[in-house]
Amino acid sequence: MNGELAALIALTLHGNDWLASGSGPAPDLDTANSAFQYVATVQATSPRRRLLGTRTWTAEGVGAWLRFVKDTKARRLSLVVGGSPSSGLPDPVAASFANGGRWALVSDGPSPRLWRSQWVVQDRNRPDQRIWAVRLIGDPLRRPWRAEPPASLTVARDDLRSALETIRAFAERAELTTWAAWFGEALDLLAAPEALIPYNPDLAPATLSVESRQLLAAAVKAWVFGGMGSWNDLGFDDEALQAEYAQRTGILYGSVLAALVAVTGAPMRRAA
Repeated sequence: MNGELAALIALTLHGNDWLASGSGPAPDLDTANSAFQYVATVQATSPRRRLLGTRTWTAEGVGAWLRFVKDTKARRLSLVVGGSPSSGLPDPVAASFANGGRWALVSDGPSPRLWRSQWVVQDRNRPDQRIWAVRLIGDPLRRPWRAEPPASLTVARDDLRSALETIRAFAERAELTTWAAWFGEALDLLAAPEALIPYNPDLAPATLSVESRQLLAAAVKAWVFGGMGSWNDLGFDDEALQAEYAQRTGILYGSVLAALVAVTGAPMRRAA
């Protein structure tokens, strides 16, 4: 799973859970959640209007950022996908590079903000592998950000299932048995009674519905868009096979992102 995207998902789901609760301390995800296991620091900045003009608000840590979001009267965070491409690479390939994905967060309220994350290697030699410094940069959202509209959980589930079934069939025809089994495991998670989220089991709070957790787990498993050794690293001498591979990969990528947007946009269920 893309670490940058996983962190935004954790921020959205746990952040919305905390905003809906109305009480308790903000969760310090950067020190306690596995989506931040390789992150050393999180710094958040955003311009904020004051009586004497606009000043830049800056704070360290996810907890401080969430308190700022709440102080601005925001009631909900949303994962959004869209914006202009940052490179000439296809999106599934660009997403394998640091800061190559076209995703961000939006906080609502009287003064909505678009929050982009920037990841920079701080110290490659840290023994604990927390090598990344992350910045959350919030800009006023004065006009709607050009983003893909969110789908319902049902539509997103059906689209992801179709994409996985099709690409699994392609993998079987191409004699990629390991990948065919991989996509089959993602399909199984869509119906698993107790779907465990791969890689980051604490990515979502306990208040996430069963349907949302199944879709999230399947989407995380279906994320095969990495670098060397990943699905992205394949190539075929047969031109027709290569063309179909690129087409199926693009469809799967779009379906996975749509599923993640649907999950993070679904209502949270407060625990009794």
